[in-house]
Order: sequence, then structure tokens, then C-alpha cells
Amino acid sequence: MPSALFRYTVTLTKESLQVARWGEERAIVATATSSFLLEARIILKGKEVSLADLIQALIDYDQDWLNDFLDERGQLEVGQYLYQEIFGSLTPYDLTEEGTGIELLIITKDEGIARLPW
Repeated sequence: MPSALFRYTVTLTKESLQVARWGEERAIVATATSSFLLEARIILKGKEVSLADLIQALIDYDQDWLNDFLDERGQLEVGQYLYQEIFGSLTPYDLTEEGTGIELLIITKDEGIARLPW
């Protein structure tokens, strides 16, 4: 039987990123700057696109862009990018005792960050 989910809070601003275990003050990941800025560029399906383009396509419900970049493979690539940006080289086994499920609570006042397809 799988163990309970491990819960983490991720606090993101344009200036910083902090990850802490739910209910704990000490951050396990803390950076002075966050690369989640809208200028950040990622590779989706072999092409470089900006997070701002992705967010705008979601707002506009741009079917052509979404079909080109945000199919199942594109969603996986976005998820991998966001995981890497949040946790760096930490693996699920570093975050949990058994490498089992993780629940994230994303805390941000930044509208662009909030619109990312978490």
C-alpha cells in the first residue's frame, strides 16, 4: 500500500523561489532569483518557445499553437521543465522516503506564474 503523499509548498515571485516541507519554515530549495520570469525560454517538441508565448496561447485558446506545442508530449516537457526549475537535481527519492507521490501547493501573486500549466 502506498504511503501518504508528501506535501511541499512552493513560493514563487519574480525575485525568488522557495520550497519547504508542508508546515516547516526551513526551505529545502531557495534561490535568490527565479527563472520563471516570462522571458524564460524552454524547448517544446524540439523548438525554443518562451513561457510568455505558452501563457498567451492558453489565454487566447490558440488551437494551432496548442496543437503544435502542448499535446501530451509538450505537456510532459513543460512538467519536466517546471520540476527541474523547482527541485533542481533532487529526485522524488530525495523528497520522500519511498519516491512516492508528492503534492505541491504553488503560492504566488504573479499572474504569469499562476497561469502556467501546473
